[in-house]
Amino acid sequence: MIRYSVYALLFSIFVWACIVMLRSEHSGLFFNFPGLLIVLGGTVLTTILSQSYEKVHALFKQLPGMLKASPASGWEDSKALLQIADWYRRGNIRIADRMINSLNEPILRYGAELIMDRNGREDIIRLLRWRIGTLREKDLSEIQIIRTMASFAPAFGMLGTLFGLVRMLYSLGDNGLDQIGMTMGFAMTTTVYGLIAANILFKPMAIKLERQAKTRHAWLNVQFETILMVYDKKHPILIQEYLTAFLGDAPDHQAEFDTSGDKTLSVSRVNTAS
Repeated sequence: MIRYSVYALLFSIFVWACIVMLRSEHSGLFFNFPGLLIVLGGTVLTTILSQSYEKVHALFKQLPGMLKASPASGWEDSKALLQIADWYRRGNIRIADRMINSLNEPILRYGAELIMDRNGREDIIRLLRWRIGTLREKDLSEIQIIRTMASFAPAFGMLGTLFGLVRMLYSLGDNGLDQIGMTMGFAMTTTVYGLIAANILFKPMAIKLERQAKTRHAWLNVQFETILMVYDKKHPILIQEYLTAFLGDAPDHQAEFDTSGDKTLSVSRVNTAS
């Protein structure tokens, strides 16, 4: 609650500052539509040239959902995974194989399928690392696109300003000082647009995506280790303790694994479990 109050206060200060700046007799000069097109259009075009149209287009389609998405708790698949581990440990492969479809996490589902197909440990490690590496490269590529846009936006803001200054120099003999000042101010707005786009739009987006990617990569490593624990036929309670160390305690609506039906688990039961 305090965090959202701070956000609201900072946003109010920013809006108030913008209103103060716009409250002038020449406030219309702050709106430079051609300059805005130069900044945004040039930034997108050069990003496409430096990356690829397919990657940039796919990112723009997914970006609203990526920014709104909240990180999954990680406990959604835990109950099914622990049951799969228990059945596999007991040697009932058929039941464990039927439960794989209840897993939503792609890495957990893929790893469980590799185990049920009786692949060797080294093959499972190699395939999972390849799959996780692909997901990491995708995340880093998307972040790099946003970082590229943040670096290009100020340059195109300056380019638009230079175009305006060139136009002003060509008309020095025909216009008075008032007109020259208005033309120069109009040209400078594209630099403002470039700085705003880079520092208020693209860089915050990149920072948020990096934070989400860091959390997601840590969770992928946990899934990788969990799959290996299932393969090694570790007790489900031990696997649950490992998940709890990363995810925290399970939510109240997520039932914890317990072979006796009791939801209260302790580490000592792991040592006494067969």
